[in-house]
Amino acid sequence: MTAIGATLVHTGLKLIAANGFEATSVDEITTAAGVAKGTFYNYFKTKEDLALAGVAQAQAEMVTRVEALIAAHPATRDRLQRLFDEIVTWVVANPEPAWIWGLEQLRRGRSDAYGASGVSQALIRIIEAGQAAGDVRTDRPSMLLSLELEGLFLAYLAAWKHRGRGRPFDLAEMMRLAVDDLLDGIGAGPLPRETR
Repeated sequence: MTAIGATLVHTGLKLIAANGFEATSVDEITTAAGVAKGTFYNYFKTKEDLALAGVAQAQAEMVTRVEALIAAHPATRDRLQRLFDEIVTWVVANPEPAWIWGLEQLRRGRSDAYGASGVSQALIRIIEAGQAAGDVRTDRPSMLLSLELEGLFLAYLAAWKHRGRGRPFDLAEMMRLAVDDLLDGIGAGPLPRETR
């Protein structure tokens, strides 16, 4: 991305974080970035595309941290939980672009442009390593298992967004439970007596 495109993304995300996605206009973004309004459309078709470019940039930066997490934590459960902790930390700091990303994932599906990010690829690698270590079931492909976790994340992201960040809904805890479900199985054993 050129310097102007990067400036538009940085400025746009800053304004979106301060004012909200709907309240931020392309005019405000271009004025704050010091470029003509037409310049915006040389780089992005829509404001959503600008937000998605910001998400892609954040995911690229996150990959380095994720790779370090993978190297530092050999246990599959730790790797998966730390990966989602990293993602949730970014989501909480960037709720508007994260929500747009979530909507685009549902609308367009996982694709090279909007979903098959380095973070998604890291998730697949963690699952494959877990399969090789005997920690993750091998009767289903790693891609399908990663899509299941990403699908749960999207559902939990929607619940978090709609309940409001002020009401109790711990996105990180919900993803820890999702990882536990993947590794331990849903209904793998009888319920403890006190919960029946």
